[in-house]
Amino acid sequence: MHTLFIEYTVVSVLGLLGAVLAICIAHGNILLLIMAAIAVAVLVYEFFGVNVGDRRLSRKAGNAMQAQKVQITLRYDGAELKQIIRYAKAHDVRRYGRYDFRTPPHLNIWTHAWCNTACREESCVMFRLEFDSKRSALMSVVLMPGFDVEAFVDELAMLEKAAVGRSVHGACRRKHTT
Repeated sequence: MHTLFIEYTVVSVLGLLGAVLAICIAHGNILLLIMAAIAVAVLVYEFFGVNVGDRRLSRKAGNAMQAQKVQITLRYDGAELKQIIRYAKAHDVRRYGRYDFRTPPHLNIWTHAWCNTACREESCVMFRLEFDSKRSALMSVVLMPGFDVEAFVDELAMLEKAAVGRSVHGACRRKHTT
């Protein structure tokens, strides 16, 4: 719904700027025409360049509408869940990590750590985990296009091992080089 609202807003603003461009052309005001053209170019770059506020929507992986939400209930004891959340916050993308923790308890797992500009540009959200802190449980996961349940279980195992010291619900399917 949030993405749909953004798309309608962008289309509305583009339409308005298009009307301003038409008026500028009709009246021959070159300076205003150049300013309106720059505004359109910036808006198109911001939207299709996938920067929307402080979040990046993955256009490379496909439309966000193709994401698959899987309802699960994986219970943790209270201390384990707190450790996982603490670890994710400590390894946030803004601190050159791969996790993006949001309130209410949602955790985005990115493909790359944002250690430099190139990694940040190439990175996209793989999974969005939704927790229920009252029940100390992972309630659902949103699988972004191009990522499957097996990859999620693998990523969950890595997160649990790093945060708790052992795999609680996740399972590694490959040997990790890091």
